Amino acid sequence: MALDTVMPNLHLECPHCDHSHGDPLEVLQHTQEDDMRCESCGRTFTFAIVECPQCETDNIRTWAQGSPRPEDMRCCECHHALEACEEE
Repeated sequence: MALDTVMPNLHLECPHCDHSHGDPLEVLQHTQEDDMRCESCGRTFTFAIVECPQCETDNIRTWAQGSPRPEDMRCCECHHALEACEEE
């Protein structure tokens, strides 16, 4: 399971082919999770943008199927455990 964490200028990396999907205007919303189709390989993956409750850093997580492993749901800055956020 590949996960991507690139901030600022939101970028999601396809866990199937590693193609980077940019969101320079940051129009993607903080959601519990959402699906996206890769423009390169055409496969679908799931992503979540989660704010760390400890340091308030935005974290992007992508995964191919199912749910991300708990050990992969850690903040990229402070390594605090991330929780799914509420839809805004």
